Amino acid sequence: MSETIYRVTTEGDCEGRTTTTLGYCTGQVSDIKAYYDDKKYYALRVEPLTVKHISPDEATNKAKLIEEKKKLEERLETIKGLIK
Repeated sequence: MSETIYRVTTEGDCEGRTTTTLGYCTGQVSDIKAYYDDKKYYALRVEPLTVKHISPDEATNKAKLIEEKKKLEERLETIKGLIK
């Protein structure tokens, strides 16, 4: 399961050399921009970030798949050596 959150930033100076993070939120981009409009210096940037919930089972399964991939790659190299 994943959810999109947004990082809201604005320039900290007129040259755009610094950035200020105003917050992290969920919702419609147009609503987010309206909410933070009074805090912007020159413009707002709303950057989507995907947050994925990792369960213990998903972490274990990924580790198993990585190990299986490693073994399969080793086997493939062995096979390539045999058919040269």
